[in-house]
Amino acid sequence: MANFNNVDTFAELQQALLDSKNNGQADTINITGDITLSGLLPLIEEESALTITGAGSNFTINGDNAHRLFFVKSGTVNFSNLVFAEGLARGGDGNSGGAGMGGALFIYDGTVSVSNSAFIDNQAIGGDGGRYINGAGGGGLGGDGANSAYNGSNAGGGGGGGGFAGDGNKGLDANNGGSGGSFFDSSSAAGNFGQGGNGGGGT
Repeated sequence: MANFNNVDTFAELQQALLDSKNNGQADTINITGDITLSGLLPLIEEESALTITGAGSNFTINGDNAHRLFFVKSGTVNFSNLVFAEGLARGGDGNSGGAGMGGALFIYDGTVSVSNSAFIDNQAIGGDGGRYINGAGGGGLGGDGANSAYNGSNAGGGGGGGGFAGDGNKGLDANNGGSGGSFFDSSSAAGNFGQGGNGGGGT
């Protein structure tokens, strides 16, 4: 097992994710300060388990209203004692418009748990459509085709989630793991939203 301690800058978090991806071990990244992203973080593709935790406090990972916070492509990933704030996912414009999915956390595959954490003011915005074509949805909380629930509020997938998006059916109930391999425990969400893109104009 490898531990990455005293991670409190964007560059340190970026490097810790790269190193954990390539070492073939179970890893723990200990966040010791609030971090604002100045770019995209690497995809999380874990062969072993990865834990990302606020060490001793609920430190904030902030997307500065410009970047998605985390994209989990594969593996077993555990988030705890964190605040996921001001993440942004925006779909591209043109044709039918790209879907905006998971401003804070997008799970493509794998098993993900989130405990003692909060999702605050994250956004997912669908791209604008081309001429005559409506833009893609920004969604509520859920990915394309997902039927998801977060603290009892249902949201069908229309293109993504303001705070969270998953591929397929994901369970976001505060205390129950869902069929998609996601588990949220003692976590909260506030101010997250998804927004559909604009329709294209005619001639």
